[in-house]
Amino acid sequence: MERTRILAATGLMLIAALMLATVACSGPSGCSLAVPGQNGGSSGGTGNGSTPGSNACSPSTGGNTGSTTSAGSYLFIADAGGIAGEMLNPSASQITATTNWNPVSVDTNLTGTWTAVAQSKYLYVGYPSIGQIYGLAIAQDGTVSLLNSGTPFAAGYLINGYSLAAQAMITNPAGTLLFVLDPSVGQLHTYQIATDGGLSEASNSPIYMPSGFLPYNLATDGLGAYLYVSDLENGNVTGQVAAYGIGSDGSLTAVTGSPFAMKLQQMQGDSSGKYMVGTTAGVYVPDDNVYLAAIGTNGVLSTPVAYAATDSPITVAVQPNQGGTLVYTFDLNGGVEGFQIDTSKGALVTVAGSPFNIPGASGQFDPSGQFLFVAEQSIDATTNILDVYDLSATSNLTKYLATVGWSSGAWSVTDTP
Repeated sequence: MERTRILAATGLMLIAALMLATVACSGPSGCSLAVPGQNGGSSGGTGNGSTPGSNACSPSTGGNTGSTTSAGSYLFIADAGGIAGEMLNPSASQITATTNWNPVSVDTNLTGTWTAVAQSKYLYVGYPSIGQIYGLAIAQDGTVSLLNSGTPFAAGYLINGYSLAAQAMITNPAGTLLFVLDPSVGQLHTYQIATDGGLSEASNSPIYMPSGFLPYNLATDGLGAYLYVSDLENGNVTGQVAAYGIGSDGSLTAVTGSPFAMKLQQMQGDSSGKYMVGTTAGVYVPDDNVYLAAIGTNGVLSTPVAYAATDSPITVAVQPNQGGTLVYTFDLNGGVEGFQIDTSKGALVTVAGSPFNIPGASGQFDPSGQFLFVAEQSIDATTNILDVYDLSATSNLTKYLATVGWSSGAWSVTDTP
């Protein structure tokens, strides 16, 4: 089914105006697309995606992706006025609305700006428009319930100065800490996540960033020993990366020599804790490369090495599971490319078939690393479509599973708690 779609700036939700491209979308590599559901409900709920037709892609073989087996995934979307839930059934190649989902309303009709999942048990949604962070407990069936007796956690510092970056709120890999940026005054807040999902500020939180440093995106190494913060300069490009050692109590200590002069705007660490993958491209400053930096035992980043991409990648998704080495990038024109980390050489290798003939504005792995969720977004941000690919047998995005549509909003994926 042919659709012509104008893609907006990636899941960075970058900056209001971004380079646009018209992408013909007939399903990934010839796959038929499931029919997106319709938006509805007081909280901007979502409809179901239908099963792919008989001409959907069949599995193909490929190299070891480092994936583990996953029974399925839960998808949470912070759309206007509330939280919506979907569930992936990989056996049926279908995404449907979560069974027994109860509407979750919030104190604003605006969408959530960030979402983050901890331990596959807790969901956090940041709403800078009202200076609040909602916490929710995730049940085994994918339904959620509000934490803290339904009262959101106060984050007034977010109002009138929040970052539009996709990774301005993240957890550490263990899901015991939540990091939130306050770019209006250059602060970084760290919260300890209690056993019941509650949030409390760490002992030395918040900390101030270096003078003149405008914090933009956050990342941790794959082991959660270090936190990295990119600096947004001239409203568009990054010139520095600050690094902090993470204490068991969430306290942060600046790494020697930090901040480092390097242009990594959006980053993700690999599961080994040895490498950082990142991009430098801005809205008006293209860069047709993806970068790999080594992470020293002291948290120092080596000079990033450039690897050629076909177009200017903006965001990256790095396979999170132990042993996972796959990397996918999403560029200014809505294209998707694939790479693999050669851990023996400390290098990036292009995946066979990349760049892929599929549209994508941003992407995210489920925690098992088996499924890659790739989002498309319309220019007015009112229509989002998400495609899911199974990486258990191949890394070239030919094993397409399903598609679903929903209202706009930040989103996160998790596996069964």
